[in-house]
Amino acid sequence: MNASPPPPDAAAASADLAQLHALMRARDFAAALTAGEAVLAASPTHRDARLLVAIAQRYLGRTADALRTLATLQQQYPRFSRLYEERGRCYVELRQAPEAIQAFLTAVNLNHALPGSWSMLEGLYRMTGEAQNEAMAGSHVATLKKIPADIVAATAFFMDGNLMPHMEFSHLEFRKGETFNEQVGEAARKKIGDERWNKRVRKAIAYLNALTFFDHLYIGGGNGGRVNRRDLGELLERITVVDNKAGILGGIKLWDAHHVGVEGAPQ
Repeated sequence: MNASPPPPDAAAASADLAQLHALMRARDFAAALTAGEAVLAASPTHRDARLLVAIAQRYLGRTADALRTLATLQQQYPRFSRLYEERGRCYVELRQAPEAIQAFLTAVNLNHALPGSWSMLEGLYRMTGEAQNEAMAGSHVATLKKIPADIVAATAFFMDGNLMPHMEFSHLEFRKGETFNEQVGEAARKKIGDERWNKRVRKAIAYLNALTFFDHLYIGGGNGGRVNRRDLGELLERITVVDNKAGILGGIKLWDAHHVGVEGAPQ
Protein backbone atom coordinates (compact mmCIF):
# COMPACT_ATOMS: atom_id res chain seq x y z
CA MET A 1 0.00 0.00 0.00
CA ASN A 2 1.54 3.27 -1.10
CA ALA A 3 1.15 6.14 1.34
CA SER A 4 1.24 8.64 -1.51
CA PRO A 5 -2.14 9.65 -2.99
CA PRO A 6 -2.91 7.96 -6.31
CA PRO A 7 -2.36 10.00 -9.46
CA PRO A 8 -5.51 11.48 -11.03
CA ASP A 9 -5.70 8.82 -13.74
CA ALA A 10 -5.57 6.06 -11.11
CA ALA A 11 -8.34 7.70 -9.10
CA ALA A 12 -10.53 7.81 -12.21
CA ALA A 13 -10.10 4.04 -12.62
CA SER A 14 -11.10 3.21 -9.04
CA ALA A 15 -14.37 1.52 -10.01
CA ASP A 16 -12.62 -0.75 -12.47
CA LEU A 17 -9.97 -1.52 -9.86
CA ALA A 18 -12.65 -2.59 -7.39
CA GLN A 19 -13.95 -5.02 -10.00
CA LEU A 20 -10.39 -6.27 -10.54
CA HIS A 21 -9.98 -7.01 -6.84
CA ALA A 22 -13.30 -8.87 -6.81
CA LEU A 23 -12.23 -11.01 -9.76
CA MET A 24 -8.91 -11.82 -8.08
CA ARG A 25 -10.70 -12.88 -4.90
CA ALA A 26 -12.96 -15.10 -7.02
CA ARG A 27 -9.83 -16.53 -8.67
CA ASP A 28 -11.16 -15.66 -12.12
CA PHE A 29 -7.70 -14.76 -13.33
CA ALA A 30 -8.50 -14.56 -17.03
CA ALA A 31 -11.22 -11.99 -16.41
CA ALA A 32 -9.00 -10.24 -13.86
CA LEU A 33 -6.24 -9.92 -16.45
CA THR A 34 -8.65 -8.38 -18.94
CA ALA A 35 -9.96 -5.96 -16.31
CA GLY A 36 -6.44 -5.07 -15.18
CA GLU A 37 -5.28 -4.34 -18.69
CA ALA A 38 -8.30 -2.07 -19.13
CA VAL A 39 -7.35 -0.13 -15.99
CA LEU A 40 -3.78 0.24 -17.24
CA ALA A 41 -4.99 1.43 -20.64
CA ALA A 42 -6.68 4.33 -18.85
CA SER A 43 -4.05 4.74 -16.12
CA PRO A 44 -0.64 3.42 -17.25
CA THR A 45 1.02 4.31 -13.95
CA HIS A 46 -1.58 2.62 -11.74
CA ARG A 47 0.64 0.73 -9.34
CA ASP A 48 -1.81 -1.73 -7.81
CA ALA A 49 -3.44 -2.58 -11.14
CA ARG A 50 -0.08 -3.44 -12.68
CA LEU A 51 0.81 -5.65 -9.72
CA LEU A 52 -2.50 -7.49 -9.96
CA VAL A 53 -1.99 -7.96 -13.69
CA ALA A 54 1.36 -9.62 -12.96
CA ILE A 55 -0.23 -11.88 -10.34
CA ALA A 56 -2.99 -12.88 -12.76
CA GLN A 57 -0.42 -13.61 -15.45
CA ARG A 58 1.49 -15.88 -13.08
CA TYR A 59 -1.62 -17.82 -12.12
CA LEU A 60 -2.42 -18.24 -15.80
CA GLY A 61 1.00 -19.78 -16.42
CA ARG A 62 2.33 -16.70 -18.22
CA THR A 63 5.32 -16.25 -15.91
CA ALA A 64 7.54 -14.60 -18.52
CA ASP A 65 4.83 -12.00 -19.16
CA ALA A 66 4.47 -11.48 -15.41
CA LEU A 67 8.19 -10.77 -15.06
CA ARG A 68 8.01 -8.22 -17.88
CA THR A 69 5.04 -6.56 -16.17
CA LEU A 70 7.00 -6.40 -12.92
CA ALA A 71 10.00 -4.90 -14.73
CA THR A 72 7.76 -2.06 -15.91
CA LEU A 73 6.37 -1.69 -12.39
CA GLN A 74 9.89 -1.45 -11.00
CA GLN A 75 10.68 1.39 -13.41
CA GLN A 76 7.62 3.25 -12.14
CA TYR A 77 7.83 2.37 -8.42
CA PRO A 78 11.33 1.06 -7.63
CA ARG A 79 10.71 0.91 -3.88
CA PHE A 80 7.41 -0.96 -4.01
CA SER A 81 8.12 -4.03 -1.88
CA ARG A 82 5.21 -6.11 -3.17
CA LEU A 83 6.58 -6.16 -6.70
CA TYR A 84 9.72 -7.89 -5.46
CA GLU A 85 7.65 -10.35 -3.44
CA GLU A 86 5.67 -11.21 -6.58
CA ARG A 87 8.90 -11.47 -8.59
CA GLY A 88 10.12 -13.97 -6.03
CA ARG A 89 6.99 -16.05 -6.51
CA CYS A 90 7.54 -15.97 -10.27
CA TYR A 91 11.06 -17.30 -9.85
CA VAL A 92 9.74 -20.01 -7.55
CA GLU A 93 7.40 -21.04 -10.36
CA LEU A 94 10.45 -21.19 -12.66
CA ARG A 95 12.40 -23.13 -9.99
CA GLN A 96 15.15 -20.53 -9.93
CA ALA A 97 15.99 -20.49 -6.23
CA PRO A 98 18.87 -17.94 -6.20
CA GLU A 99 16.81 -15.38 -8.12
CA ALA A 100 13.80 -16.03 -5.90
CA ILE A 101 15.86 -15.57 -2.74
CA GLN A 102 17.26 -12.28 -4.00
CA ALA A 103 13.79 -11.00 -4.88
CA PHE A 104 12.31 -11.93 -1.49
CA LEU A 105 15.30 -10.41 0.32
CA THR A 106 14.75 -7.16 -1.56
CA ALA A 107 11.08 -7.25 -0.55
CA VAL A 108 11.74 -7.71 3.18
CA ASN A 109 14.49 -5.11 3.15
CA LEU A 110 11.93 -2.60 1.91
CA ASN A 111 9.13 -3.87 4.14
CA HIS A 112 10.18 -6.05 7.04
CA ALA A 113 6.64 -7.13 7.91
CA LEU A 114 5.93 -9.36 4.90
CA PRO A 115 5.09 -12.75 6.42
CA GLY A 116 4.72 -14.35 2.99
CA SER A 117 8.21 -13.33 1.89
CA TRP A 118 9.81 -14.47 5.14
CA SER A 119 8.00 -17.80 4.91
CA MET A 120 9.15 -18.30 1.32
CA LEU A 121 12.71 -17.44 2.33
CA GLU A 122 12.58 -19.97 5.14
CA GLY A 123 11.51 -22.69 2.71
CA LEU A 124 14.03 -21.70 0.05
CA TYR A 125 16.91 -21.63 2.51
CA ARG A 126 15.85 -25.05 3.79
CA MET A 127 15.84 -26.37 0.23
CA THR A 128 19.28 -24.93 -0.53
CA GLY A 129 20.77 -26.20 2.74
CA GLU A 130 21.48 -22.78 4.27
CA ALA A 131 20.64 -23.62 7.87
CA GLN A 132 21.70 -20.32 9.43
CA ASN A 133 19.66 -18.25 6.99
CA GLU A 134 16.74 -20.65 7.36
CA ALA A 135 16.79 -20.07 11.12
CA MET A 136 16.96 -16.31 10.60
CA ALA A 137 13.94 -16.30 8.29
CA GLY A 138 12.08 -18.68 10.58
CA SER A 139 12.62 -16.37 13.53
CA HIS A 140 10.98 -13.53 11.60
CA VAL A 141 8.04 -15.76 10.70
CA ALA A 142 7.63 -16.72 14.37
CA THR A 143 7.90 -13.11 15.54
CA LEU A 144 5.26 -11.86 13.12
CA LYS A 145 2.90 -14.64 14.18
CA LYS A 146 3.14 -13.45 17.79
CA ILE A 147 2.22 -9.88 16.91
CA PRO A 148 -1.49 -8.99 16.67
CA ALA A 149 -2.71 -8.93 13.09
CA ASP A 150 -3.78 -5.29 13.37
CA ILE A 151 -0.22 -4.25 14.18
CA VAL A 152 1.25 -6.24 11.30
CA ALA A 153 -1.34 -4.74 8.96
CA ALA A 154 -0.48 -1.26 10.21
CA THR A 155 3.01 -1.57 8.79
CA ALA A 156 1.46 -0.91 5.39
CA PHE A 157 1.88 2.70 6.48
CA PHE A 158 5.65 2.24 6.49
CA MET A 159 5.95 0.45 3.15
CA ASP A 160 8.10 1.79 0.34
CA GLY A 161 9.71 4.50 2.42
CA ASN A 162 6.50 6.48 2.94
CA LEU A 163 4.59 7.33 6.11
CA MET A 164 0.89 7.98 6.30
CA PRO A 165 0.05 11.26 8.03
CA HIS A 166 -1.28 11.08 11.59
CA MET A 167 -0.43 7.43 12.12
CA GLU A 168 -1.67 6.45 15.60
CA PHE A 169 -0.08 3.24 16.88
CA SER A 170 -1.52 4.07 20.29
CA HIS A 171 -5.00 2.99 19.16
CA LEU A 172 -3.91 -0.38 17.76
CA GLU A 173 -4.25 -3.57 19.76
CA PHE A 174 -1.00 -4.35 21.58
CA ARG A 175 -1.54 -7.26 23.98
CA LYS A 176 -4.26 -8.97 26.03
CA GLY A 177 -6.96 -7.26 23.97
CA GLU A 178 -5.78 -3.78 24.94
CA THR A 179 -4.29 -1.00 22.85
CA PHE A 180 -0.81 0.47 23.20
CA ASN A 181 -2.33 3.45 24.98
CA GLU A 182 -4.13 1.22 27.49
CA GLN A 183 -1.05 -0.89 28.13
CA VAL A 184 1.72 1.73 28.31
CA GLY A 185 -0.13 5.00 28.79
CA GLU A 186 0.05 7.16 31.90
CA ALA A 187 -3.02 5.58 33.52
CA ALA A 188 -1.46 2.12 33.20
CA ARG A 189 1.85 3.35 34.64
CA LYS A 190 0.14 4.79 37.68
CA LYS A 191 -1.85 1.59 38.17
CA ILE A 192 0.96 -0.99 37.85
CA GLY A 193 4.06 1.01 38.81
CA ASP A 194 7.22 1.91 36.93
CA GLU A 195 8.84 -1.54 37.05
CA ARG A 196 5.97 -3.44 35.39
CA TRP A 197 5.32 -0.48 33.09
CA ASN A 198 8.92 -0.61 31.85
CA LYS A 199 8.52 -4.30 31.02
CA ARG A 200 5.56 -3.41 28.81
CA VAL A 201 7.51 -0.58 27.21
CA ARG A 202 10.30 -3.02 26.33
CA LYS A 203 7.75 -5.35 24.69
CA ALA A 204 6.30 -2.42 22.74
CA ILE A 205 9.77 -1.44 21.53
CA ALA A 206 10.46 -5.05 20.52
CA TYR A 207 7.23 -5.08 18.49
CA LEU A 208 8.17 -1.88 16.68
CA ASN A 209 11.65 -3.21 15.97
CA ALA A 210 10.28 -6.49 14.59
CA LEU A 211 7.89 -4.60 12.33
CA THR A 212 10.10 -1.77 11.09
CA PHE A 213 13.73 -2.64 11.95
CA PHE A 214 14.18 1.00 12.85
CA ASP A 215 17.65 2.50 12.42
CA HIS A 216 17.11 4.64 15.48
CA LEU A 217 14.15 5.11 17.83
CA TYR A 218 13.51 8.43 19.53
CA ILE A 219 11.34 8.24 22.63
CA GLY A 220 9.60 11.40 23.74
CA GLY A 221 6.53 12.30 25.72
CA GLY A 222 6.04 13.06 29.37
CA ASN A 223 7.12 9.57 30.48
CA GLY A 224 10.16 9.31 28.23
CA GLY A 225 12.42 10.03 31.19
CA ARG A 226 10.90 7.10 33.10
CA VAL A 227 12.10 4.51 30.56
CA ASN A 228 14.77 2.35 32.19
CA ARG A 229 17.53 2.38 29.58
CA ARG A 230 19.57 -0.23 31.45
CA ASP A 231 17.01 -2.90 30.58
CA LEU A 232 16.92 -2.22 26.84
CA GLY A 233 19.75 -4.65 26.08
CA GLU A 234 21.18 -4.68 22.56
CA LEU A 235 18.62 -2.09 21.42
CA LEU A 236 20.07 0.55 23.76
CA GLU A 237 22.53 1.93 21.21
CA ARG A 238 19.65 2.54 18.77
CA ILE A 239 17.39 4.38 21.22
CA THR A 240 17.49 8.00 22.34
CA VAL A 241 15.15 9.73 24.79
CA VAL A 242 14.36 13.24 23.56
CA ASP A 243 12.59 16.31 24.86
CA ASN A 244 8.93 16.86 23.91
CA LYS A 245 9.77 19.92 21.82
CA ALA A 246 11.80 17.70 19.44
CA GLY A 247 8.56 16.35 17.98
CA ILE A 248 7.26 19.83 17.25
CA LEU A 249 10.52 21.00 15.71
CA GLY A 250 10.81 17.79 13.71
CA GLY A 251 7.32 18.24 12.33
CA ILE A 252 8.18 21.74 11.17
CA LYS A 253 11.36 20.45 9.54
CA LEU A 254 9.45 17.72 7.68
CA TRP A 255 6.88 20.23 6.47
CA ASP A 256 9.60 22.52 5.14
CA ALA A 257 11.40 19.63 3.43
CA HIS A 258 8.29 18.44 1.62
CA HIS A 259 6.84 21.81 0.68
CA VAL A 260 9.77 23.90 -0.49
CA GLY A 261 8.57 26.05 -3.36
CA VAL A 262 4.89 25.20 -2.84
CA GLU A 263 2.66 28.26 -2.81
CA GLY A 264 1.33 28.93 0.66
CA ALA A 265 3.80 26.64 2.41
CA PRO A 266 5.58 27.94 5.51
CA GLN A 267 9.04 29.32 4.82
